[in-house]
Amino acid sequence: MQSEGLFSKKATGWFKGLAIIMVILSHFAEWWSWFQVEEGVSELIRYGVSRFGPYGVGIFFLFSGYGLSKSAGDKRIGFRFILKRFVNVYIPYLLIVIAIKLLSGGFASKEDVLKIFYGQDFWYMTVLFSFYLAFMAIWFVFANRHIRAVLMAAFTWWYSNYLYTGGKMDFWFISNIAFAVGVLFALYEPELMKLPKKLWSIPAVLFGLGSCYVVYSALYVEHVFAEPIDEHRCRMLAVAVFILFIASLAAAWKWYDVIIPFLGKYSIYLYLWHTYLFMWAVNHYTEKEIPVRFVIATALILGVAIGMGIVMELLLKPVNRLLSKKKKKVPAEPASNNGGV
Repeated sequence: MQSEGLFSKKATGWFKGLAIIMVILSHFAEWWSWFQVEEGVSELIRYGVSRFGPYGVGIFFLFSGYGLSKSAGDKRIGFRFILKRFVNVYIPYLLIVIAIKLLSGGFASKEDVLKIFYGQDFWYMTVLFSFYLAFMAIWFVFANRHIRAVLMAAFTWWYSNYLYTGGKMDFWFISNIAFAVGVLFALYEPELMKLPKKLWSIPAVLFGLGSCYVVYSALYVEHVFAEPIDEHRCRMLAVAVFILFIASLAAAWKWYDVIIPFLGKYSIYLYLWHTYLFMWAVNHYTEKEIPVRFVIATALILGVAIGMGIVMELLLKPVNRLLSKKKKKVPAEPASNNGGV
């Protein structure tokens, strides 16, 4: 279980809620352009919101890497740790994807069936599963935190480069650095915790100003790149600056509402369901005005995703309780009393 540390459980939940809002809004802003043509300031706002995606994903990766590392602790992980993550992440993913496939007309071929097991139709899940597998392999073999840090950073670099050279779209890899950053924050948390809380406001302000420049550049400044890789590097740097801003902010975060952490709790369900449910709603209620269809889609996404999340939470509760039980130590045999009574 994750103990309180640099990033509290409340902060983690709040920022994950912010992340899923950013991701869904970015998609809504993109989809809005399919139906409505905006101009001037309205188009600038729509375009800006449509670019939230990689930054929201970066927040997810940051707190996923941190939370996973905190849960694993200093010792090597065992099969119970691996099984618990499999049950809580992979099983819900499979059930949702199978449901979406069946609702969409079923499986067309064996390849369609195989694709669901490694998340091919959900790029974020493919990348997340890859990080989980790498993390578990490293934490299963090595206990030294410095070795873990080097290997996790090396894997992040290699995997991101592999995705880039393999011709994947840039959203497959520009946010990946955030997972390694989250792991590093957890590994070196004892040293970071020695810093006064107030000091975290300094990097928060600095990286916050950097993030403002990133936003300004993306909206107003036209760059001419000699090679496509230069643009990718700039976008990765932009995500890194934003992630360090979020990490610095979360270290001293104190204000929480009720709604955003609630969304963060069911963020994986919201992510997996939102595209299918949006497309169904806007294509089903064709007699409605476009804004009304977007509102209906939002209500449907919240209802179905959160409803399924609550049901799955209840169903998996006994399994998690069983997996969380610590093995009882067998008491040593008492010394025999040769004198008798």
